[in-house]
Amino acid sequence: MSFKLFKQVIDELKAYWGAMPVYQAPHKTRSPFTIAFSYLGESFLHPQFKQFVKYLVDSELWCNKVVYTNGLLLDKYVDLLIDHFYRVNLSIHNPLNQKVDDNIKLLLKKRGNQKNHPSIFINLVREEFSATTIIEKKLEYAPLVNYFTVKGTMTEDLKYSDGYRRPQKCQSPFFYLTVLWNGDTLPCCKLLSSGSFSMGNIRDGLEKVWFGKKFEDLRNHRIVGYPCEHCRLYQGLASPNFLTYVIFEGLPEPRLC
Repeated sequence: MSFKLFKQVIDELKAYWGAMPVYQAPHKTRSPFTIAFSYLGESFLHPQFKQFVKYLVDSELWCNKVVYTNGLLLDKYVDLLIDHFYRVNLSIHNPLNQKVDDNIKLLLKKRGNQKNHPSIFINLVREEFSATTIIEKKLEYAPLVNYFTVKGTMTEDLKYSDGYRRPQKCQSPFFYLTVLWNGDTLPCCKLLSSGSFSMGNIRDGLEKVWFGKKFEDLRNHRIVGYPCEHCRLYQGLASPNFLTYVIFEGLPEPRLC
């Protein structure tokens, strides 16, 4: 994603969210709005990541700043995360990577006793770990971080430890917007493709996409041929249409790689 496109989305979000009464709440409280750097790529690989964060901070857009990372480049951005981010989500794929372990410990050390600045979530990718390693990692990290989870099928002794109740109906079309590097948008971070699945391009304007026909058809089960048709969560939950969570794809534009 180019800086120009990122700036456009942030400016539009500031106008959109800033018009809502809830936006006027004290800024020391948790915001109902979230900007996440995530999806199909490692955000720390983007050469303009720091520039993106600086613009977001300088815009004074009241939002929770979240990043998803595999932890390999975490050491280069620890101070930035401590100063400005609400949550750091670590998806750990390699149980033997000492670099990732060292980076997590550095983040924990820098954060000190302020356990919510930022919150730290660790998710182990179940297929990559043995049951024994999962238990060892849980004993090591669970007492130190805010949430420790395991993605995948749980055995009897490896229950989800985060206490969350998994949703039974999909809320994504009512609250979530994923923006890909080229401006195409998706209604759900679970969709691993763009192109024919795009709900519109953000270059045409945030409100035009969010209130457009494709999103409305998806919310009302009028869309045909979408992967959502095969998703067990897609049951059309009745809900107000209130954009609160925007996800930016982690990959840079091809020419910036």
